[in-house]
Amino acid sequence: MAAECTEEPKVIAQMQERVSAITPERRRQVADILVARRAALAPLERAALDAKGELERTETKLRNQEAFFSQAALLNHIRGKRYSHTPRKLANAVAGLPEMNCRRSATRCAKLPYTWSPNMAYLLFLFLEKVWRSRHPGEPAPAAQLFRAAIAQLPRMRLVPGVGRRENYFRRYVEENWAYLKPAIEDAVPASKHPSEVPFRIVTLFQENVGKPRTQADILFAEQQRLS
Repeated sequence: MAAECTEEPKVIAQMQERVSAITPERRRQVADILVARRAALAPLERAALDAKGELERTETKLRNQEAFFSQAALLNHIRGKRYSHTPRKLANAVAGLPEMNCRRSATRCAKLPYTWSPNMAYLLFLFLEKVWRSRHPGEPAPAAQLFRAAIAQLPRMRLVPGVGRRENYFRRYVEENWAYLKPAIEDAVPASKHPSEVPFRIVTLFQENVGKPRTQADILFAEQQRLS
C-alpha cells in the first residue's frame, strides 16, 4: 500500500500532462481529420453495399440455375432405363448434383460402402416391394390382406451377429403402425398408374399418415388397430 501511495502522484501528474496537451488547436485538427476520413469512407460504404447486393443477386441466380440443372438431370435419369429406381440408387444419382451429372454420381457413389443401418422407412419399402412382386396377378384378395398376411409371416426374433437373438423391431414397428399403413395401401394401389409404382406410393402415404398431428382418439384408434 505504501508503494502504491508513492506511485499515485506520478500517475496523476502524467494524466494532467496529457490533458493539458489537448489544446483547442489540436482539437480542431482532430475534428478536421475525422471529417475528411468520414467523407472518404462514405463512398466506400456505398460501394460495399452495392457489391453485397450484387453478390446476393448472383448467388440467387446461381442457386436457381443449379436447381434447374439438378431437376433436369434427375428427370433425364428417371426417364432413362439404365438404372432401376430404388431409393439407394436414386440417392447415389442425386448425391453429386449439381457438381456432376446423375450417371457419373451413381457410378462413383455405388463404389462407396454403405455403413449406416437402414431406417424403418427404407426397410418398409424393401418389404413392400418384395411382397408386391411376389403376388399373383390374378389373386382376388385385396392388397391390404396380402401385406397383412406377409407381416404375420415375419419372424418375431432375429439373429444379430455377435449379439445373439433379439426382437425383430421391424415387425413390431409395422404391427404398431398398421392403422396408418392400411389406408396408405388402400389409397396407393388404385392411384398408381403402374404396378412398380405401388411400393413407392405406399411408403409416401404412410409417412404422411404417421406425420399428421394426432389426438387422443387417434392414438386410441391406432392402438385398437394394432396387429397382434
